[in-house]
Amino acid sequence: MTILIDPPTKEIKSGNNNLEEKLYIPNEKQLLEFGKFCRVFFRSGLSTASNTYTYTAIESRDKSEEAKAVLSALDALVAGEAIEDHVVKLPKYETAIDSCGLMACHKLNSISGDTLSSYIEIRDKERKDAHRDKMIERQVNFKKTIVKVLEEKDKISVEENNNVMRMELVRFAQRTARKFINSYRNKIGSHSLLAGIVKFLTNQIDESCHLRWTVHGFTITESCILPGEKYICDCLDLLSSLFEVSIDEESSSANETILILQIKVGCSNYSLKRILRELPALGELDARPTGNIVETELKRNNITGENDEYESLFDWCLSNCIIS
Repeated sequence: MTILIDPPTKEIKSGNNNLEEKLYIPNEKQLLEFGKFCRVFFRSGLSTASNTYTYTAIESRDKSEEAKAVLSALDALVAGEAIEDHVVKLPKYETAIDSCGLMACHKLNSISGDTLSSYIEIRDKERKDAHRDKMIERQVNFKKTIVKVLEEKDKISVEENNNVMRMELVRFAQRTARKFINSYRNKIGSHSLLAGIVKFLTNQIDESCHLRWTVHGFTITESCILPGEKYICDCLDLLSSLFEVSIDEESSSANETILILQIKVGCSNYSLKRILRELPALGELDARPTGNIVETELKRNNITGENDEYESLFDWCLSNCIIS
């Protein structure tokens, strides 16, 4: 255990009685060490790929617990409470806490406002950087997933030979929407996207030209729905079943992906209404619609459904009854 016998201090006048009070002043090395512990704590908690540490699973857990103890020591200092009340298994982590100068602060039971601000600023900066890097990582993975999904999905909604709208695509969209709603309707993080879908489809019914809906990837990646990877894949499955999906390469960047969505070519108003029946009404969602909707010059065809594929009563029942 490292013990600071005579830590660097600064004497100041306290109050009106001119009492001298010793305040501990951490050195630059100790502040850098504190920053390392903050980095381990926040990045291990977020599992950020950009984490430069390469510990084994056991070492990583031990380092995370050690970093947690250091942050708890700072919390005790801020609260003006005994460090023992905040840090479990204190002797085990005392060396780590002492290496940051926090143990000496507790021993003197005094710290200047500037010193405390230095610790807090380092902590807040590391937390901010960890969240920023994690957001960037999610966006990079999001774009990779989009490209993969688009490569696997059949984008053809109108058969080239007879220009007939394939109703199986509509039935598939209904099943996908129904499955998504059953899984995420109670997750408020999904409501902004769902509200955007409902608004877009509703507006499209009244238009003779195709509308274009642009959506920021953060709407999906930062929804706080866990597990995040599965939710992202389910969102993309839903969007690609309902719309033609592409990436706005001009507006997107390495850290942000923007999607462009339009209804499938040849999708009739009847088909749009069938899909809308699977979705909650705007008034049932606790978020405003996400994205931006603009009108294009591309004329819609098959608006009234004259080119819709013939659908048997059995197929209609499969898609419109509670059967999936």
